[in-house]
Amino acid sequence: MAYRQNTNAGFLSRIFDDTSRKRWRNKAAKELSKLVPVALAISIIFLAAGNGAVSADGENPYLVRTFLDDEGRQIDEIIVPGYPPETKAEVVVVPEPNIAMGINVLSNVPALDWSYGCSATSAAMMAGYYDRTLYLDMYTGATSGGVFPLPTDDSIWGSTTYGATICMECPLSATHDGVDGRSIKGHVDDYWVAYGNSGDDPFVGNWTEHTQGDCTTDYMGTNQDYWNNTDGSTTFYYYTSGAPLYDYTDCESESPRKRDGCHGLRLFLESRGYTIATSGNYNQYIQGVGSNPLLGFTFAQFQSEIDAGRPVLIHVEGHTMLGFGYNTTGSLIYIYDTWDYSAHSMTWGGAYSTLAHLGVTVIQLQSPGAQSWYLHNDDVMYKGVTNKTEGSVSIGASASNIWIADEAATTDVTFSSSAWTGQVVFTSAPTGGGSPHTFTVEIGYSTDGSDFTAGGPDATLTGDGLATVFPYTTDAASFTVTNGKYLALRLTNNSGSSYDVTTGLTWSYTNSPSSEPGYPVPELPTIILLGLGLAGLGIYYWLRKRHRTLATKS
Repeated sequence: MAYRQNTNAGFLSRIFDDTSRKRWRNKAAKELSKLVPVALAISIIFLAAGNGAVSADGENPYLVRTFLDDEGRQIDEIIVPGYPPETKAEVVVVPEPNIAMGINVLSNVPALDWSYGCSATSAAMMAGYYDRTLYLDMYTGATSGGVFPLPTDDSIWGSTTYGATICMECPLSATHDGVDGRSIKGHVDDYWVAYGNSGDDPFVGNWTEHTQGDCTTDYMGTNQDYWNNTDGSTTFYYYTSGAPLYDYTDCESESPRKRDGCHGLRLFLESRGYTIATSGNYNQYIQGVGSNPLLGFTFAQFQSEIDAGRPVLIHVEGHTMLGFGYNTTGSLIYIYDTWDYSAHSMTWGGAYSTLAHLGVTVIQLQSPGAQSWYLHNDDVMYKGVTNKTEGSVSIGASASNIWIADEAATTDVTFSSSAWTGQVVFTSAPTGGGSPHTFTVEIGYSTDGSDFTAGGPDATLTGDGLATVFPYTTDAASFTVTNGKYLALRLTNNSGSSYDVTTGLTWSYTNSPSSEPGYPVPELPTIILLGLGLAGLGIYYWLRKRHRTLATKS
């Protein structure tokens, strides 16, 4: 290898050998000018790379590593081993929801104390909430007739002590032989030794591992040596830039093998028979944590999730909690922290019990029985088709665009009074501030795309100057798409500026309610009943006519 002389070192030695002040100044200026571009480039590189997740003191002790994915994007691997501290956070009284006053809180969210891992416990609270709403198979255990309860202490399932560690029992978080009517080994029996243990799991070489299912820890990789997690820990991955990282799985084929907790939670929810919405599960740093100041999950996005009836996993340094409400006064979020059965609050982007707020895990479930229509730039929305070429549709100032379903109704189809959900993605962030730009999403029907009749379900999207992705949940209203008409969506731009909507693939879409009868034709049971009814009428009239004929002949 050929070595090149360090010209900068030579420059320094020459400075002190030069006896002419003028020559020294000229030479110094010339040589320094060579170093300026190098220093500038180095500065730019460090600024672009960023530090990922860091605390107030500039370090995050739970950042395991930062690496590049196959496309050259930086990813942080974060371990979450949170265990309840001796000093708990202050309990708060959660106000009643009042959207007009900037307050919204989800009801029916169970509070759980630490059950074999804070991340899995928080996920169990989320699943328990859904079990108490539309998703009735999240929990199918023996307690409360199969409806997940709202615990106020450990009296329902009890607790187990391992040395200095007390674990509350909860079958939705971690199954355990003898708990909730279980008579076979479960997650705790197979994987748990003691908090922080990193050795082989108990079942290895001793008995057959249980069939995974029924609890969040099984799927999230929590406590499992197979996924290189210590007892009590779960792993999560984030783009260092602050962009959302969707359903990350590359870590499962690496060495050491890992599982992203967000992907694992998706697997659990799917194992219960439910479907995650397109781009509906991701980890993301909050705005201000990642290297790109324009990226990151915002308080406004958290509000949108709560307004849509979706609690959010809140990640602080080394700990995971469940966010279930907000108050715009003070940018407060209401949380269950897995350290007790009470509600608490924290300022968005601040710290909770000295732990800096870092990120979120977002889960968006499709309504049971719902269908999805994906918007395309040909003004058609295609049911279940997610491979249309990405494009865009421009909507001018105070203008609208109508998308019609890819098929017309083949009979009258009535949608019950339920909310529609979906997402609209813009190519640029709509203006926020004191006069934010707004858009109206309406569901209804059309003759051929040139007209639109509103069915009643609608929602308003409000720009904040940063977000380009807008999830929505409409008002509930019943309407009928008559035979030959098309189900349709109209998006109205209420601002004085033009905006482009990203279409194709899985970008912008709408989901029908879970109570949908089936479109463009009712589901088979409805058709069968209708057919039997018509057949019955036919037989009745044939027998009646035959009876009259025989009577005449006689």
